[in-house]
Amino acid sequence: MSDDKADKDKFYVNSAEFRRLLNEYYTNDKMTNELAVNVVNIAKGLSYNWRFINYTSSWKEDMVGDAVTKMYAALEAK
Repeated sequence: MSDDKADKDKFYVNSAEFRRLLNEYYTNDKMTNELAVNVVNIAKGLSYNWRFINYTSSWKEDMVGDAVTKMYAALEAK
């Protein structure tokens, strides 16, 4: 397995588990560590999209941070 593939796999999010965590969040209004990790993994995983392949690592880090902030805001907005 190539290093690029290994990096992508470590940011994999199980959709059924993510849906369960979202339902739990909307029911209890409490952000769990598991849900937070999934949100971060989605943002990091998206940074491997072919559109961002030539971006610098510092720009990618900023992009991931912005994505996490926007996803959390979307969760808060329900």
